[in-house]
Amino acid sequence: MSIGQRWFQPRRDVLLTGAGFTHPFRGYLATEMWAAIFNQAEIRRHDKLRKCMIQGDLNFETIYDMIMESPEYEPREKAAFLNALRNAYRQMDEIISDQASRVSAFAVCQSFVSRFAGYLQQQERGFIFTLNQDLFIERYYSNGNSLMKIPGLESPGWFRGNSSG
Repeated sequence: MSIGQRWFQPRRDVLLTGAGFTHPFRGYLATEMWAAIFNQAEIRRHDKLRKCMIQGDLNFETIYDMIMESPEYEPREKAAFLNALRNAYRQMDEIISDQASRVSAFAVCQSFVSRFAGYLQQQERGFIFTLNQDLFIERYYSNGNSLMKIPGLESPGWFRGNSSG
């Protein structure tokens, strides 16, 4: 193979997913994530964080940046916000995981995503880009599943929290 030759042919179609992709499995949209963070005990215990969220917009990423970068917030307040954020993501992940395991629509979703995987016998490679802030694609389409391979992942258990890696 000469320099510049590809060992694979990229698939013509690619998949780009956003937050709406997991919404049918009760994944959060941005405003719902804001509410999930706001409802965490860590936010209720810190009046300054609660006020910041109420007075700001519903963009939790902007609020995160403001709190983490501002010298006006003490390290304990920053840590509390990070814990609230982690807890909100953990809750969403549990909800999505539960829904995906019970809902027959998951099989339809899996079939849809697999169409973008490419065909190994033709050395065709598919490309999927996700802007989701959850692990839906990674969990259900990882190296443990024959549909897709995610480079660098030897253990799909990592996405299920049962891997030592």
